[in-house]
Amino acid sequence: KGKTALITGGGGGMGLGIGLACARAGMRVVLTDLREEALREAKAAFGEHAGAVLTLQHDVTDRARWATIAEE
Repeated sequence: KGKTALITGGGGGMGLGIGLACARAGMRVVLTDLREEALREAKAAFGEHAGAVLTLQHDVTDRARWATIAEE
């Protein structure tokens, strides 16, 4: 509790599963993914924990975007 998890590839698969587990444990979760639609669907999967999730479109090879993600 009181921690934040930043998960790349969070729009589905293992990234989404890890994000859900973190939210259920009381963590704030930042999910990033290339696909905006996948992020919208992922946020919906959080149900009652949706308020603890921030979704951001992100290409992990974009170094400049890492800095803005840290600020957000």
